[in-house]
Amino acid sequence: MSALTTNVLFQTLKNNRYLTNSLLRFFSASRLAVDIIIRNPEKTLLILKDESFKELKSKETYLKEIEEEVNYKWEQTKFRNFLLKFKELETLKIMFSDYFEYFSFEETTLSLSNLAKAIIETAYRYAVYHAEKRFGIPLISISDEKEKVKCRFSVVALGKLGGNELNYFSDIDLLFIYTSDKGKVYKDPNDLSSEVNISIHEYYTKIAEIITALLRGDGGKNSIYRVDLRLRPEGRSGDLVNSLRSLEIYYESWGQTWERQALIKASHAGGDSELTNEFLKMIEPFIYRKYLDISSINEIKSMKEKIDRSLKADGTSFLNVKNGYGGIREIEFFIQALQLIYGGKDKNIRHENSLTALKKLYELRYINFEDYNILTRSYKFLRTVEHRLQMMDGLQTHLLPENREEKLKFAKRIGYTEEGFYDELEIFESDYEFFTKSVREAFNHLFETKEEISDKDDILIIWEGTLPKEKSLIALREMGFTEPEKALTNISRLREGKPFAHYSSKYKIKMNETAPVIFKEILSTADPDRALNNLEKFVSSTSMKESVFPFLTDISPTREILLNIFSNSQFISEMLIQRPQLIDFINYAREEVIKSFDEDDEIREKNKEEIFKEIIEEIFNVGVDDILKKSNPLKVSRHLSSIADNFLKMVLHRAEIKCMEELGIDGRDKAKRGNLAIYGLGKLGGEEITYSSDLDIIFVYEGKGTIKTKKGEISLQEYYTKVARQVFEIAEEAEKEGIKFIIDSRLRPSGRSGLLVQDSEAYKHYFTNQAKVWERQAYTKLRFICGLKGPVKEFEEIMEDMIFGKSLSNEEALEIDEMRQRMEKEMARDKKQFFHVKFGEGGIVDIEFIVQALILKFGKENVGVRQNNTAKGLKELFLANIINKEDYQRLIKALLFLRTIENRIRILENRPLNTFYKKPERIVRLAMRIGYKQKDNKSPAEQLIEDYEKETQTVRMIYEKIFSNLVKNDMQKN
Repeated sequence: MSALTTNVLFQTLKNNRYLTNSLLRFFSASRLAVDIIIRNPEKTLLILKDESFKELKSKETYLKEIEEEVNYKWEQTKFRNFLLKFKELETLKIMFSDYFEYFSFEETTLSLSNLAKAIIETAYRYAVYHAEKRFGIPLISISDEKEKVKCRFSVVALGKLGGNELNYFSDIDLLFIYTSDKGKVYKDPNDLSSEVNISIHEYYTKIAEIITALLRGDGGKNSIYRVDLRLRPEGRSGDLVNSLRSLEIYYESWGQTWERQALIKASHAGGDSELTNEFLKMIEPFIYRKYLDISSINEIKSMKEKIDRSLKADGTSFLNVKNGYGGIREIEFFIQALQLIYGGKDKNIRHENSLTALKKLYELRYINFEDYNILTRSYKFLRTVEHRLQMMDGLQTHLLPENREEKLKFAKRIGYTEEGFYDELEIFESDYEFFTKSVREAFNHLFETKEEISDKDDILIIWEGTLPKEKSLIALREMGFTEPEKALTNISRLREGKPFAHYSSKYKIKMNETAPVIFKEILSTADPDRALNNLEKFVSSTSMKESVFPFLTDISPTREILLNIFSNSQFISEMLIQRPQLIDFINYAREEVIKSFDEDDEIREKNKEEIFKEIIEEIFNVGVDDILKKSNPLKVSRHLSSIADNFLKMVLHRAEIKCMEELGIDGRDKAKRGNLAIYGLGKLGGEEITYSSDLDIIFVYEGKGTIKTKKGEISLQEYYTKVARQVFEIAEEAEKEGIKFIIDSRLRPSGRSGLLVQDSEAYKHYFTNQAKVWERQAYTKLRFICGLKGPVKEFEEIMEDMIFGKSLSNEEALEIDEMRQRMEKEMARDKKQFFHVKFGEGGIVDIEFIVQALILKFGKENVGVRQNNTAKGLKELFLANIINKEDYQRLIKALLFLRTIENRIRILENRPLNTFYKKPERIVRLAMRIGYKQKDNKSPAEQLIEDYEKETQTVRMIYEKIFSNLVKNDMQKN
């Protein structure tokens, strides 16, 4: 890099901090990109300045740019070097657009494919130019006529290039074809006496060899693409080029299933496009059989098993993104199997691109929305992982690093950030496990179920109402409805409408067509009775029938999401039934972070109803994501806590506005007043609230003196007490609108008998003279929520000292342990009939008490462990060597598991429930909502009980060990 270029580059980066930071992140993800930039500094500067990398280019655009620079008279090495540099710089542009998200995944792979096809076309033109110059032009006869025409040649792309979904450093699978052998090569096509002593087959073999040599180079750094020609007839031992007729004979006589599979992805890459189209039309009957081709399933399954065996042998099955467990190949095989089975009768599912084919399979109902959604997401995730692996050094690799340190670096490079108590690698591995497991489940389901017996006719007869009632009830019970009488009534109402509220003929026609599909989807939900009942309520009650019907009767992912909601949560279902416009949020791409009301002005500009509406929408969004398992229970709690924070901020500011209006307080006097702040405790303080959690808060004020009202002066405490009471009143109004955040302020000093609003000195006096150890324990969850003028700093400093100023004694540890035992005895009643997730043995409270006791014990000396969130507290205690790695992992696992159960119980009715039955037959629906499925000889409910007992026993064992050490004053760092 020249000194001048270095200076220009330095100045460019110096003047653009954002660009500098972005490039540094980019460089960490790709050493290859750094090498390209070092080799091409001037070009790189130009790319960054004109932002040409943001342009999505077609094959034709790439070709035009190449043609403007290239000269076909160049010798082969010079020509290849030009193409190599062109490909290098264009790939760099695509990498920029991909990494900085100017391109979607689909646009990235399409760009890489367009670039490759343009280079192949250029290589073809170069080869033809030199072949014609050396040998002449091949002419063939048309039938028996003497007229001769020029023989045509084309390059067919297979594999990822054929599907326009190329990787950065994929092999390119090519097939060379030409029209016919019935002709000769002439030096002068106008002079039939100028025949050259070379056959047409030899002529095109020479062209194919030139194309391959240009693209491959010597196979090292001057290789443009790695060319794979093994998919041609006879593989390595077969001819390099084939005529249409020889290809037809081969596929008709010897073609195998794997070749049918490969040809699904065939598309034009270079040469004569009409010849490629003729070839594709010719092989259609070979690929797609007229009859329902179930037999191909076994062959495809055998191919995958062979791959699995080879990966198992070298120990890379769970590291191989492409061919490994739940990898890219399984998604491709899933798609291609269905295309082979049904493509003969349905041309609409024939497509070379994987994502497009998946979409068509879903739209035409060959797969359900769940499979379509998870396979699409998994494919994009796994392909993105593959891209990032290959971007680093430009190597064709599909293997994740084995070393934890290298894998952590990779997780950061791919864009993962630390979240809560998870580091980047833990989040990445969780996602990777989720997607590969989901892919394997879908793959296994398809390949274990060769034919599906349809119950379409039975459903249709019940829907039409032609079956006698008794037989309908028996059939519905056999289908899985536990309340067949109610189900039959709901079906009737969906078909005809309630009395005096009949549906349009258009709706009836569409529902008659789609009823079998809808009811099949209902039967696949966790609770068919609830799903059907809520569906009927939704359709019957909505005033937006005409706008809602398409979601039910047309091909739409929204319908399956709706049924999922109706099955899993009465709470979220009722929100939707009462506010059908919320359906617009179901497919809306939401931000990860809940929007916050940051300014007083924002609250003042909106009326109370608008803010209530926004909060309801946010709760609905979180609930839907939770039901669809897009969020783990800790993330759900964090989001619900953020919504509660916003709610309290809104309520506090609206309360003050109302008090100022009622008391006649001049707004300009605001600066002379003190401050009132709300602090959270309990689950709110720890950002751990779930559905129907109370909001444990305290009001803290600061300031002295009085404030003028229209009736005279009142003390600041009196004024802020009026504001606090108004907070409760507005919260009660919100509850009537469906926002069930119940505010509880009983954790203030002296509880119910204490003053509602107190200042820092009152807290200091109380905690110095009266507070019990359980109150110190409760206040470990303290967190600032909102304030009229921000937090009360003096209060926070005082409470830090009150809570952590002294280490927990063994007597205090014993007191906490005894309180835990009383809670279990008094609050986890009826142990014979119920499991108590929160207060029962080994329940959530055990984990919370462990964390709080250890924080009180070690928080004085170790500021890092002072965490109000249970999961974060566990992590910090582990990092501080206070609990060992094994206990930390067990407790985190149990916390996630117990919170998942709690969420699934509470989201059903939005009630503060923490128990579930011990009898398996009573909790089948709960187990299915959590995600359990029949496994071997164990029902979902039996698996849930087994896991619950195992996890809670582990928690109680750790609890007893830790408290035994605390009580004996024998608790030391590990």
